[in-house]
Amino acid sequence: MTQKEIVLKQESAVTIAGAIDRYGMMVEFVRKAMTDGKDYGKIPGSDKPTLLKPGAEKLTSLFDLYPLFEPVQAVADFDAGLFFYQYRCSMVHRKTGETWGTGLGSCNSKESKYRYRYISTTQKPSKPEAEILKAKGLGRWRKQGNEWVWMERIENDQIFDLVNTIDKMAQKRALIAATLIACNASEFFTQDIEDMGAVISPEIVDAEYQEIPQQASAPAAEPLKAEPHPNGELNGKTPVYQAVVDAGLSENLYSAKAALNQCSTGYDTPEKAVAWMRSYRAWRDTGADSKTSAAKANKGELPK
Repeated sequence: MTQKEIVLKQESAVTIAGAIDRYGMMVEFVRKAMTDGKDYGKIPGSDKPTLLKPGAEKLTSLFDLYPLFEPVQAVADFDAGLFFYQYRCSMVHRKTGETWGTGLGSCNSKESKYRYRYISTTQKPSKPEAEILKAKGLGRWRKQGNEWVWMERIENDQIFDLVNTIDKMAQKRALIAATLIACNASEFFTQDIEDMGAVISPEIVDAEYQEIPQQASAPAAEPLKAEPHPNGELNGKTPVYQAVVDAGLSENLYSAKAALNQCSTGYDTPEKAVAWMRSYRAWRDTGADSKTSAAKANKGELPK
């Protein structure tokens, strides 16, 4: 064996040993430091938990990485109400400057979760008519207090309020894609299905996208494995979290619950929850952290 072959063999052994160590570190970290419902969430129909933004941020810190975002493409047509953003996220090691992985992410205002919103009506469609409308995604029943109210889907005439949200969502998708690659985390997690607009259980669905039509006689969906908050339940009995999602202020029911748990003023009605979340998200969009944003929202303050 030549000297060069010996050196290559030694380097290969070191690389394999490092990969094994990193894999062990990942397993231990996921088991001890990551929380179900906060860092990742189980989505019905997927055999892996989906990685959420807080979990992605934890993994990048674990391996001493930081994200670099590069705009790839953007469309901002205010006349047509069309907004499209695509980013490339590169995960760079803080000490070596090496790029460990890259990922692309995009978001646009024509996605169902941004294109439409639901409004309460006084309509009382018959069951056959309601089933047809639900199947077409044109309406749905939601319980408000003790009464079931028919919600009609309409074109979102407030899309301009969501331009920054759409831009941030594109960055988030790129971040998670890059994290999965750079941290070799695809064995443990998958891309956030709800962010990709998948049609999934209405227990997890974002306001931002479609809902699976459910027959009245169908068995109830399994509740999320999370403790209910006194001001609202995640199993759909109280539409507080869903209202926040429907308003486009949260990506899913998990994140809506996590944010609203910081609300000190109470949110016993969907209207109060949405009002608080508008203030909270406005501060988050300025770059403030969640604690500061919650404190400002609790005071009823809005950024200038």
